[in-house]
Amino acid sequence: MRPTVPWLSACLTLCAGAAAAGEAFVGAYAHDVHVFAIGGYERGAEISAGYRTSPLPSLGVIGSPSLYGFGAGNTAGGLDYAAAGLSWRFGDRFYLRPGIGIGVHDGKVGEFQVGNELNLGSRVLAELELAVGWQINPRVSLEGSMVHMSHAQLAGHQNPGLDDVGLRLNYAF
Repeated sequence: MRPTVPWLSACLTLCAGAAAAGEAFVGAYAHDVHVFAIGGYERGAEISAGYRTSPLPSLGVIGSPSLYGFGAGNTAGGLDYAAAGLSWRFGDRFYLRPGIGIGVHDGKVGEFQVGNELNLGSRVLAELELAVGWQINPRVSLEGSMVHMSHAQLAGHQNPGLDDVGLRLNYAF
């Protein structure tokens, strides 16, 4: 069993317990691309699956965000990761969804980059998201999204970061 599976299970359990309603999502991403991160160390695609709660009124003081958790696996044997955090939705039929969370990965960590292998410098990273979405019908929406993971050099100088860019399909319960 890969180390990501327990992290994904914990994220999904946390999210599922937070609200009875919400939405499940699946996505496919170009992996390790250059947007904010250096990019280009790993190949393959990231396939992700996760859950997002309905907006949480108890967090109204910060705009009633949704709680999310997801896992992503690499099709070419590269880095897998899981993340959990908060996301906000602005708009109705067409919308913007920023998010911020914490991610963990099963890739290399350490002081220095070695050759052409992605080494993020820390096992735990900040995970930032930005999605642009289209509400197709009351239950289904499609999002173009970017996931960025980094430790902003808080865990040392080794910090190439990671950017994944792709599409995800959401299904509301």
